[in-house]
Amino acid sequence: MIICMQLSAQQSLPNLARPGAKGIFVMTGETISNVKGPVTAYRIERKAGDEKDYRLVATLPAVASVADFKKNVAQSNTWLPFVQDLASLKLDSIWNKAKAGGTLNVLRATGYSLPVLAGFNMVWLDEKVTPGKTYQYRIAAVGDNYTAVSFPVLYARPVMAALQYERGLYNQPQHNMQLYWTATGNNKPVFMELFRKENNGQFAKVPASVSFLSKKDTVEYLVKDTTAQPGRLYNYYIKAYDALGNIAPLTDTVLMASLDYAQMPMPQQVKVISDSALHAINISWQLRSAALIKSLTLYRSTSTVKGFEQVAAQ
Repeated sequence: MIICMQLSAQQSLPNLARPGAKGIFVMTGETISNVKGPVTAYRIERKAGDEKDYRLVATLPAVASVADFKKNVAQSNTWLPFVQDLASLKLDSIWNKAKAGGTLNVLRATGYSLPVLAGFNMVWLDEKVTPGKTYQYRIAAVGDNYTAVSFPVLYARPVMAALQYERGLYNQPQHNMQLYWTATGNNKPVFMELFRKENNGQFAKVPASVSFLSKKDTVEYLVKDTTAQPGRLYNYYIKAYDALGNIAPLTDTVLMASLDYAQMPMPQQVKVISDSALHAINISWQLRSAALIKSLTLYRSTSTVKGFEQVAAQ
């Protein structure tokens, strides 16, 4: 999760509330609420614009069972414009450790992410907000004297780091297209969707795996198109998002061939045999992926002549 804070007594916090793609996300406190106390729920109040008074907009009760926890985790998928990878979360283990520890510090070591926070009712999405309008939130713990106030939050798309295309190649042994982008600066993307089209077709989202490599203030993203076929010409672009679903500027369209000169299927098991009867030299070879070969040219040189000259073509 991209929001980190330490809460004690009443204080004003800059990251208590942040704009997302579908509304404003509001955090609660450091203590995971519990039906047995001391914190049994969190109350969220809001005031908009020049309003003087806060009004109650949500009460987030303690989550009583692992079944309810998992249900809340699944429902958080509707908060974002992309599908989160929930299958990789070890929810039973996270539930047990977090309930035993009782604080968000435990989650930071085991599963500190938006769906997990949603599972424990420790984050709330305010969807009834108007673009261009400013809001402020006040959080109060039920059963404790803890309160916190957010900084005023303008509901608008935040500035995000743009993706810059670096390079690409078709990995013949692994049968996938490997595309590299980088992003530098604040609020870098954390999730990507790859779109592809071929020839005069339409762009469509395709399966892709993404890995990250941080280099000081720059992140390099390796995006693999796992369904690319050899010998094709593809157009690609990326939709990238931050953890709250805000979209980065769309990338330029990249034209890539899934076959390049460095990885062309070359002749294998080449044999050169002298034929004294015909006063000739017989040359034979095998071709991998022969259907991809459009032409083949044979060149020859001698030990006394520099360079090669063409002797056959097909």
